[in-house]
Amino acid sequence: LRARIEQEQLAAQRNMTLAVATKDEITRILFRQIATDSMRHADTIGAVISYLQKPTQRRPVKDEVVQIEAMIREEENAAEQPIKIDGADSAVKLLLNSIDMDEEKHSRLLKGLLEIDRATMKTRKSS
Repeated sequence: LRARIEQEQLAAQRNMTLAVATKDEITRILFRQIATDSMRHADTIGAVISYLQKPTQRRPVKDEVVQIEAMIREEENAAEQPIKIDGADSAVKLLLNSIDMDEEKHSRLLKGLLEIDRATMKTRKSS
């Protein structure tokens, strides 16, 4: 995991260097997006390492489940309305598609979290 953190940090540095060097605004944003994702990946892996060293059990509450359900509806609504611009060049379409992919990912993550929370709450009730 630590090696992966280093890889992600290196990818972030390289993409930021490319973002600074490019003259094209859309390409610059794409490189910055990748750099930001790589830094987020490194942070996430660091949090996983910390969690594995001293595990804590999630304790979901009903209010959290209700909030997650609302967030899922919002994400699904956004995913159902993809961003499209007629006549946009390929790089712009690629950039806008990345936003739609993020919305789909957010929905999958929230649904997975909701499933975990419901299972945890069900297990606690039957205990």
